Amino acid sequence: ATSVGASYDMFGRSEALFNLIGLPAQGVSVPQLAQAMQQQVQEIAANGVSAEELQRVRQQMAAAEVYERDSMAAQASTIGLLETLGFGRQAEATIKDHLRQVSADEVQAAARLLNPRNLTQVVLKPLPVKANTRTTPAAGDNHVR
Repeated sequence: ATSVGASYDMFGRSEALFNLIGLPAQGVSVPQLAQAMQQQVQEIAANGVSAEELQRVRQQMAAAEVYERDSMAAQASTIGLLETLGFGRQAEATIKDHLRQVSADEVQAAARLLNPRNLTQVVLKPLPVKANTRTTPAAGDNHVR
């Protein structure tokens, strides 16, 4: 795969979706990528993750927090989300502390909850690009009027 990721909305009001996202490398089919991703989840469910893997994820989270602080829009979005859901903006640090404390055993337990029978797979295929289609905005096209 050229890219693989996961997402989860921990602030949802009902059962949330856990999303695995992947972009197959050239020569790899979507079914091959999906099978490899499912095998990885099964591996984590059976054997857990190493301390090194967990530390790497924590470092990635810390880096993402730095970039988030560079964006006023991201900061506003986070504050708005927390306030809207009744947590208050002051809860951000506490929530992030809880996330940093997730253990390898908790990751393994979560992986065990991912049941292949509940899997929904979506494949997005790009539309063909038409000849003479402008791919970059002309001067002045990207501002608010």
